Amino acid sequence: MAKNLDGIKKLNPDDIKKYRKIVLNYIGEGDAAAVKARVNPNTAKPSPQVDGLNLRSLGNIKKKEAVAFKKPAVPKAALLDAGSEAPRSAVASGAEEEFKRSAVKTAADNARLAEAIKRQEEERRKVIAEEKQYQLQKERQAKEEKTKEQEAKEEAVRLEKERVRQEKIKQAEAKRQERELEEKKNRELAEAVKREAEKKKEIARQAKLEAKEKLKAEEEKRWEERIALEEAERLAAERARAERDLEKKKRAAERKRIKQELKAAWLAARVKKKVKRQKAWRKFKKIFKIRAGSYYIVVKCHIAAAFVMTVLILAIAYAGFCLVVLRTTASDGVIVGRALKFIPVPAVITNRGIIGYNDFKKIKGQNYSGLNFSEKKRYLAGLVILRDLEKKYGLPFDIAASDLAIKYVLDKDFNQVGISRIDKIGGLLKGQSEIEQLSRYADEYNDSAYYGAVGAAEKFGPSVLELAIGQISKIIPRADGYYIVERVDDKNGQLGLKYLFVSAQTLKQYVNKKLENVGVFILAN
Repeated sequence: MAKNLDGIKKLNPDDIKKYRKIVLNYIGEGDAAAVKARVNPNTAKPSPQVDGLNLRSLGNIKKKEAVAFKKPAVPKAALLDAGSEAPRSAVASGAEEEFKRSAVKTAADNARLAEAIKRQEEERRKVIAEEKQYQLQKERQAKEEKTKEQEAKEEAVRLEKERVRQEKIKQAEAKRQERELEEKKNRELAEAVKREAEKKKEIARQAKLEAKEKLKAEEEKRWEERIALEEAERLAAERARAERDLEKKKRAAERKRIKQELKAAWLAARVKKKVKRQKAWRKFKKIFKIRAGSYYIVVKCHIAAAFVMTVLILAIAYAGFCLVVLRTTASDGVIVGRALKFIPVPAVITNRGIIGYNDFKKIKGQNYSGLNFSEKKRYLAGLVILRDLEKKYGLPFDIAASDLAIKYVLDKDFNQVGISRIDKIGGLLKGQSEIEQLSRYADEYNDSAYYGAVGAAEKFGPSVLELAIGQISKIIPRADGYYIVERVDDKNGQLGLKYLFVSAQTLKQYVNKKLENVGVFILAN
């Protein structure tokens, strides 16, 4: 039966003989019987064959090739008769034809032989490859059988170990049950002993309580006697003190009565003197009115006229001075500059206040000149609003805008809601609450962010740099609201921070809201 090794058919000996016979018939050798029939009957040995090829026939082919390539024999008579051209040409032509026929036949035999050898070699290589595949298949099958036997042995060993383990588990369970039974008995015995001891303790405790109650009753009786004695002493002392107080009140009432009598006599004498002075003053006043009435009217008219003229002159002089200062460069002079220190000159008038000329010069020296007229009015109105806040907080005129913004955020008149919210969060943190639990009360929460020292100071203020790891800061006011910061860790030279943020009404929002109702009139150039 033919076998397959990895898809290659393995030939049995009968198939090999059949295919060999086909090859031999193809190259013209025929089967073995035909070959034996052509063998010389005088020769007993059969023709030797190698892989189906007749070696003797190969030798015959070689001999034929040697005969074919031999130089044709020429009769001596033809060689001696040099003058006879006809016989020489006939011999030459016959030899040439014989030579050609032999060469053609030899070439054909050689081609058939090479083809047969090539096919036989291919067949032999194919058979060898099939033998190798068959051998590999047998080895693979043997290896698989060996593996299966090994697995069967391992499974048997595993089952035996499992059986032993289960047996040990059963034994351990039996021992555990016996131990639990013994422990249960011991516990019941211990509980009985314990109940007996507790019973004895209860009896002793009751006896002790009765003794204490008895002592307590005796102590209370002694205290009641002592309190009664102290109460009697206290009542006696109170009666003595009441008698002393009554005596003091009597003496005080007597002194008061004497003082009131003396005061009434002094008041009567004073009233009498006052009446006398009033009569004298009325008499002098009457005489003075009669004499000074005429003079007073004249002087009064002159004084009023002089006052009005003085006021008009001063007003005209002040207006002229203001026009000179506001519309010319005279303010650059030394005299006018000194006068401006004492005489206020309004440069901008608004319904919320006035900006003096000296302050306006400082403002004009900044980025004021690059604005158009409406932007200038808005800018000056904003300065007036900020100055009102500076006066309210008692701050200097040239304070930084960031400091004023922080002061505004801390003002309860404008940010009562935000301040109360952040105060509530701070109070909860003092009650040992975690910062993560309070994130729902904040407008913003960041569980972990890393900042450099400069970035952290700009966002939260310089106080955050002094926090230790795990420490929570106090409330940190900034221009936009309030922060509470916890330092968690440091990484790569940066600070790891958690923070809660509660927003507030900012200074910029307040100024923009107030600008809608501010009218501005600019006097200076």
